[in-house]
Amino acid sequence: MKNTIFFFIILFFLSSCKKEELKPSWDTDMLLPLAFSNIDIHHLIADSICQVNADSSISLVYQTDLASLILDTIVKIPDTSYQYTVSLNKIALNPYSFNYRVSMGDIANKDKEDNGPSSTIYTTIMTAHNTGQPTAIQSFGPYHFDTIEINTGNYFKYIYIRQATLEITINNQLPVPLSNIQFELKKQSTQEVLINDGFTLIAPQTQQTRTATLSNIVLDSLLMASITVSSPGSSIPITIDTSQSTTATITIKDLQIDSAVARFPSQEILKYNQNLILNIPDSVQITEAWIKQGNLKLDFYNTIKQNIHINFSLPAAQKNGQPFTMNVTIPASDGIHLSHSSAVADFTGYEVKFRGLHEFEVVQGDLNNNNQIDVDTVNALYYNLRASIDSTGEFITLTKNDSITAICKFEHVVPDYIKGFFGYKEVTFDSIIAYNFIKNLQVQNLHFQQANFSLSIENQIGTNAHAYIQQLRAKNTQNNSDVLLQGTVLQMPFMLIKPTNPMTTNVDVVPATSSFSVNSQNSNIQDLISILPNQLAYSFRIKMNEGQSLPSPATANDFVYYGDQLKLKLNAEVPLSFYAENLVLCDTVIPNFSSVKIDQINYGNIVLQSNNYFPIDMNVTIYMLNENKELYDSLHTTPINIHAGTISPTTHKVNVPRADKNTIPLSNLKLQHFFNAKYLVFKANFNTKPISSHIKIYDYYTVNFKLIGDFNYHIQK
Repeated sequence: MKNTIFFFIILFFLSSCKKEELKPSWDTDMLLPLAFSNIDIHHLIADSICQVNADSSISLVYQTDLASLILDTIVKIPDTSYQYTVSLNKIALNPYSFNYRVSMGDIANKDKEDNGPSSTIYTTIMTAHNTGQPTAIQSFGPYHFDTIEINTGNYFKYIYIRQATLEITINNQLPVPLSNIQFELKKQSTQEVLINDGFTLIAPQTQQTRTATLSNIVLDSLLMASITVSSPGSSIPITIDTSQSTTATITIKDLQIDSAVARFPSQEILKYNQNLILNIPDSVQITEAWIKQGNLKLDFYNTIKQNIHINFSLPAAQKNGQPFTMNVTIPASDGIHLSHSSAVADFTGYEVKFRGLHEFEVVQGDLNNNNQIDVDTVNALYYNLRASIDSTGEFITLTKNDSITAICKFEHVVPDYIKGFFGYKEVTFDSIIAYNFIKNLQVQNLHFQQANFSLSIENQIGTNAHAYIQQLRAKNTQNNSDVLLQGTVLQMPFMLIKPTNPMTTNVDVVPATSSFSVNSQNSNIQDLISILPNQLAYSFRIKMNEGQSLPSPATANDFVYYGDQLKLKLNAEVPLSFYAENLVLCDTVIPNFSSVKIDQINYGNIVLQSNNYFPIDMNVTIYMLNENKELYDSLHTTPINIHAGTISPTTHKVNVPRADKNTIPLSNLKLQHFFNAKYLVFKANFNTKPISSHIKIYDYYTVNFKLIGDFNYHIQK
């Protein structure tokens, strides 16, 4: 009974005491995926230069611009200036003429004066005139008619003749012939004889002319003339009228003067048809150009005290079917200073033929007074320059120093189109350019099995040419290495293809593309690409129309349009077959720690699982980066070896990846560092073996990494 009571007391006591609730806990192992990485060839080389071939092999393809030729590099229209000065000897006085008349009545009176009123000739002439009856007349003369004063005061006061033509014409309208006619002209002031000449016989109703040259003579305004006439008479009866006469005409013409005080008539003092020759190399032939922009500037200078009217035209330069024409008036000089006038014309839009006078002389005849039709030519612009003066009616003093100067200048001419023959010009391109084919690649030694380069030329310029590689040097400035191109390719001329001329600026010239191979058969190009150059130093030369004969003028058809180019490009195609030492590929990933409760991990390891298609062993190191992508630790100290995939003897490819599993033990500190990482870097270091054996890479070759956490967790419920 006591025992029963004691048991209940104890039970009551225990039930009265409140105890904490007990929770179960245990330790367990867990596998958690933490990070994934997939490294392929695109981590080595940008997608933009990778070309996947039909067999899944990879070629690296890259193109870089080297240089270009534009219009003014090949041919251009230089600023061209032409000056022409017309001096006083080009300014003409109108021909001066003076008429002197001797009638049958004058002859009768002269006979009466010399022989009296009953003289035979006088009475015969007067009787026949008064009766109207035909009569025979005996011979008469010589009769000397009084000196005749010729006053040129309304024409000139003074004139220094360098050269002129003096012309005397006797027009015999008498019914009898004239014989032994003597004529004399002299200066009144000095009695200097200017001409003394005669005519032997002039039949009735005919005329004869004598000319003489006046040289280096000064004339004033008064001249004296005299004439002596005779006649053999008429043996047959003739009708006589005293008004019947013979006329002597004195003409001074073709005056070339050194100085004068004269009234100059309205006249064209200059008419000049000539070619303006372009100042370009002899072998270049320009036959036609369409002008995109440019100016034609004309400057005129005048020393003459009279306005000069200028008409300047370019018949071979047309816009909307109309030739270029410009009119300018040069004001009169004050006698002390040159007067000046200038004009600038916009030459935009003109289509110009540089073939000289030929096509115009074929139609219009000799224009430049060289007594021939000019042949077809090139580089020559036909122009017409005319100058004229107005007559003011005033006497003007001129000297041999007076002149008119015309300056024609083409400035800043930019053609839209040029046609002709561009000559034998050589253009050399020398430069050093950045070469970003394979950049930021980490490798100790790399050698490609094959490298195919080509020089492509996209040609919009219509000329035949050859291209030459003078030098090509690859440079890697990071490791201070360079390789110079060598081989037979350096002696090979590459022919450019000439495009088709659209004959309009409204349609672009379709480039003709030429491509020239630079490969391992004609050069050491694979050595250049194997140093992974970041610079290329090159020298290329273009020889235009090499080996071609100089064409006949105006027959060539080279052409170029504004903005069109000849572009040189360097193209690389490298099959991805190589051997390498310490070739590094990297991949940066973001780990996934969201399912990991770090404070419950007792200890653990990291398992690296890999599947490798590359037929290359590699060593892998995994690095930890903070949020700034700064490296602060590595996951392990010794690189992890990943085995190469096995090449099938039938396909010569890796068909099944090689699987590897590596365990990385971690200390608590390393584990803490690992979970602090914001980024993980998988760095794979490749070494092909044997070192001289090239490995071919295919597009599907990858190495996949999976990081798995193998942790011992403490779990409490």
